[in-house]
Amino acid sequence: MIDLSAVWRKAFAPPDRRSIEDWAHENVRLPPVLAKRGRFTIEDSRHFAAPLAALRHDRVRGVRIVAPVRGGKTLIADIFAPWVIVNDSASVLWVFQDDKIAEAHAETRQMPILLSVPAIRQMLPADRHKRRKADILFANGLPFVMQGPALGGLQSRGFKVVICDEPWLYKPGTLGQAKSRLGDFVKTASSKFLAIAQGGDEQSDWAMEVAAGVLFTFHVKCQGCGRLVAPEWTFRLPDKTFAGAVYDSIKLADGTYDKDACAKTVRFVCPHCRHEHPNREKTRSEWRKTGQYLDAQGIAFDPANPPSEVSFRWHALVDYPWEELVKEWLAAQDAKRVGNFAPLVNFFQKRCALMRSELSVHETDLPFATAQATASDPKAKIWDGERARFLTADRQSEDVYWVTVHAWGDGETRRIWFGRLYSEADIESKRIELGVNADCTVIDSGYRPKGDHGVYAACIRYGWIAAKGTDEAFFWHAVQQGPVNGVPQPPQRVQRPWAPLSYGDPGEGTTKEGQTRAPLIRFSAPAMAERVMAMIERGLWTVVENIPADMEAEYKRQMSAEFKRPKVNKFTGRREMVWVCPSGNNHGFDCSKMQVLCAMQVGLLPAGIELQHANDKENSDT
Repeated sequence: MIDLSAVWRKAFAPPDRRSIEDWAHENVRLPPVLAKRGRFTIEDSRHFAAPLAALRHDRVRGVRIVAPVRGGKTLIADIFAPWVIVNDSASVLWVFQDDKIAEAHAETRQMPILLSVPAIRQMLPADRHKRRKADILFANGLPFVMQGPALGGLQSRGFKVVICDEPWLYKPGTLGQAKSRLGDFVKTASSKFLAIAQGGDEQSDWAMEVAAGVLFTFHVKCQGCGRLVAPEWTFRLPDKTFAGAVYDSIKLADGTYDKDACAKTVRFVCPHCRHEHPNREKTRSEWRKTGQYLDAQGIAFDPANPPSEVSFRWHALVDYPWEELVKEWLAAQDAKRVGNFAPLVNFFQKRCALMRSELSVHETDLPFATAQATASDPKAKIWDGERARFLTADRQSEDVYWVTVHAWGDGETRRIWFGRLYSEADIESKRIELGVNADCTVIDSGYRPKGDHGVYAACIRYGWIAAKGTDEAFFWHAVQQGPVNGVPQPPQRVQRPWAPLSYGDPGEGTTKEGQTRAPLIRFSAPAMAERVMAMIERGLWTVVENIPADMEAEYKRQMSAEFKRPKVNKFTGRREMVWVCPSGNNHGFDCSKMQVLCAMQVGLLPAGIELQHANDKENSDT
C-alpha cells in the first residue's frame, strides 16, 4: 500500500540542491544489463558532469549530446529521468527509435533504475494498469511515457520534460513534433529538452538541432605539454605530417593492410608538442578526469552560468579502445578505394560524433593522375598497357555533343581527348582520327527532343552502339553453363550492372517502325558512377594533358558536378545516399560512366560479384 503522506511530504519538501551525480550516487543502483552495475558513480566518467550540470541548472531549456555509439551517453538520460521526477515533479516523455526499443529499454534498464530509487518506489501506483513498463502514471498524477516516434496519441498531452533518444534515426519532422509535446511548459520557462545521439547527416533535423545550442567539445589535457586538445582522428600539420591517432602502416603480401598488426601500434600524437600518448585505458581515464568542455572560442563551459541552449560533444578516442577504432578506420579506407563511402561516413558519425555525409567526404577537386602526351601519331598506343580504345558521347542539345576518348588497359584508363562536337558527322571524324573502332563508339540515347530518335539512326548509319543510363542497381542475365557429366545444365541467373542487349528503333511511331534497329545497352548509372570515383581515388584514371586549359577546366567541372546527397526514401522514411546533379552539367561524367561500361563489356574491368539465382524467373530481364 502506498504511503500517501510520504508522497505529499516529498512533494512539499525543499528541493534537493545537490548535483545530479551526487544525488544519483546515493539513490540509484544500475541494473546488471549495464557494464557499470551497482551504485552509480561518476568518478571514471567525469565528462558526464558538464551535461548533467546543464540539465540541473534552472536557466537551461535544451541540452543536446552528440557522442559515439557505446559511449555511455544514454546513461545520462537514465540518471536524469528519475532525478527530474523526484526533484522537479516533472512529467516525462522519452521518445525512442521505435516502440520495441522503448519497451526493451523500459524493461531492462529504466524500470530497474526507477525501482532502485526509494522516493520513486513510494510514488509507484498500486494499480498494475497504471504502472506498465513503458507507460507509468505515478500516484501524484505524473505520467512517465517511453515510446517510439509515432506521437499521434499524445496530441492532447503536454510534458514538462521531453527526452529524444537517437533522433538521427527519426523520420523528418518527428524531432520537431516531439519537442512540441512540451506544450505550455515552454511558456512558463519550466520545461527541459534533452536529445542524445551519435552524429548524423549534415542536412538532417538532428544536425540543425545540435546547431541550435552553443556547442562545447570535450578537450583532453596533453600529458606532454599540458595544453588542451580536442581529440580528432587526424590532424594534418603544416609540415604535411600527421597527428592524432597514428599507427604504423603494416601491409600483407597482397598489398592490403594488416589491420591487427596496425592496430597494435596505435598511439595518440599531440598536434602541439607531438607527445605520444600510449594506447592504455589509464591514458583515457586520465583524459576524462582532467579534460574540459570548450566552445569554438576556447571558452570553458561554466556550470554556474550556462547558456540556455547548449550542446555537448566528445570523440570515441576519449572512452573507446583505440585498436578497435584503427581496424574500423582501415576497413572504411578499403571500402572507399572501391567506391563505397558508407563505412567512412559511419566512422565519422558513429565514432567521431560528427555531422557528415557522403557529400562531405567526396572530393570535389578530384585527384586525377596526369600524364604528358608523347605520341605524335593520334592513333598510336598511349602506353604499352593499352588494349582497347573507346569513344563515348553525351548529347547536350540538338546540335551539341560532349565527347571523351579513352585508352584502356587491364583495370586502368587514360583519357586522351575531351571536347565538344556539333554533329554526328563530327563524332565520326573524331573516331577515325583517334583510331577508335566503330563498335567501340557508344552514344547516350537519353536525350530525345520532340520524339527525335536520331541517335538510333546515327548508330545504324555509322555502326555505333546506343546506351541509356537508369537508376536501377542491377539487371538479371541468363548465363549458359556447360554440361556436367554429359548432362545439359539450365542457364544460371546472375546480376550485372548492365542489361542484356536490347534494340532502339529509329522508326518508332512511324510507318518505318521495326524495319531497322540499333543495338542498345541499358546500364546502372549509380553503379558506374561508383566505379568511376573508385578508379579516380585509386589513381587508375589518368588524364593526358593534351587539350586546351579552358577545356581541361570544363572537364573538371563536369566530372565533379555529380555527387551523393541524402534523400528521404518515401517508402521507408529513412535517408539514403543518392547521386544528384543540381547543375545538370555532368556530360563529361556521363561519358565516363559509359567508358566504364565499355571496359566491363570487354573484360578490362571486373563487373563485380555476380549474384547467382538459378530459379528466380519472376524478376528476369532476359
